[in-house]
Amino acid sequence: MIEANSQNFNEIIKESKIPTLVYFWSVNCKVCEDSNLFMFELQDAYKEKLKIVKVNLDKEFELVKRFGIDRVPVFFVFKNSIQVSRINGFRDKNKLEKELRFYF
Repeated sequence: MIEANSQNFNEIIKESKIPTLVYFWSVNCKVCEDSNLFMFELQDAYKEKLKIVKVNLDKEFELVKRFGIDRVPVFFVFKNSIQVSRINGFRDKNKLEKELRFYF
């Protein structure tokens, strides 16, 4: 899983040839801990179909402001460098997988 910051975010999104899930999380977010557990599983299961990028919003205030993030976790899907989806709030692994399959 790739960790993005304000310096490399645009490059990561632009270089991706497959849909990219950007996962904004916080150390102080209890439900983010649950999401963290299955993000690696999703990465392994869909490595040829989906790139997963993590952003720690406690450190990346510029990206928080840019995307208007007011709660965590929040997930963004980018396809061909364009944001195509925003998913607010916690999803269990199965529900998130189901929502993401639409993009690949």
